[in-house]
Amino acid sequence: MPKSTLNNAFTESSSPFAGLQHHLRVVLVEPAGGLNVGAIARVMKNMGLSQLVVVNPKCDLLGTDARQMAVHALDVLAAATIVTTIPEALNGCQRVVATSARSRDLAIPVDPPDLGLQWLLEPLLTRTSLEADFADFEHTSSASPIDGAMVFGPEDRGLSNAELIHAQRLVMIPSSPAYASLNLAQAVAICCYEVYRLVGAQRLHLHLHLPGESQEDSPGAPQIARQTEKGAIAPPTPPALSPQPSSSVDSPTPIPSRPHSPDASPASIDALEGFYQQLETVLLDIGYLYPHTAQRRMEKFRLLFNRSQLTPNEVAMLRGILRQITWAARSPQA
Repeated sequence: MPKSTLNNAFTESSSPFAGLQHHLRVVLVEPAGGLNVGAIARVMKNMGLSQLVVVNPKCDLLGTDARQMAVHALDVLAAATIVTTIPEALNGCQRVVATSARSRDLAIPVDPPDLGLQWLLEPLLTRTSLEADFADFEHTSSASPIDGAMVFGPEDRGLSNAELIHAQRLVMIPSSPAYASLNLAQAVAICCYEVYRLVGAQRLHLHLHLPGESQEDSPGAPQIARQTEKGAIAPPTPPALSPQPSSSVDSPTPIPSRPHSPDASPASIDALEGFYQQLETVLLDIGYLYPHTAQRRMEKFRLLFNRSQLTPNEVAMLRGILRQITWAARSPQA
């Protein structure tokens, strides 16, 4: 197999990196440091990403500090979207992972970066997606890969439990117990690199297993994989795309993946948010929820339905039930 194949898996213009930037966003919640934001913009561009969404920034995204660190990634800063809430930042997304530096008392699967981001990218890491020209996906809604997001918290506190429940999975980056907390830009860099590695590895996997390859080409695959383990450009053999259990001993059972069919596509985060708001309103109206405890109870409902990976049809069905409950509760008693 030509040696150039190895590099092409990561650099060719028709690779999924060109399309990935349209389907994966980095979400920063209330970042305080312009230096961090600038460094994040730079590493995003290094790793082929461009969608930066910032929730309530506490710094100037185009200030001197941010521009100084961004260097040649000023276009990422200039194109950044600023919103006021996390649901706004996740509008249109179907898969979301959030980062946490510590264990939380939440029923959300916790993974190291390789497994958590593999799950996030799974719809993009299919043979169909990677062999096709991503430009075609931009114009064919039925074939478009789903959108995903990586969410990172403020430098001083990280993401709260109330913020984490917007994600279906948590990512914890292993680090020394002596000083476990990573700088925000470092955490983003690790995750962006892992995304780049996973997509490139799967692209390489497809190059090594193209239909019609001669048998004599096959022995070259393991050799290339071994070379990469010794420090070449590409990573070792790509991970399997089937769901894997978390490597964290204390982690809950990972969310099983549904088949990739139109009927099984997950509902978007904004569709779920509309459902949660309607559910809270109805439960308050009928007296199941009380205003002073509603937030805590709704967190449990969010976790429950997020684990279920509701489809758009299922969300529509549940909202129809809620409308019927509202009608029945407000109708005069017979």
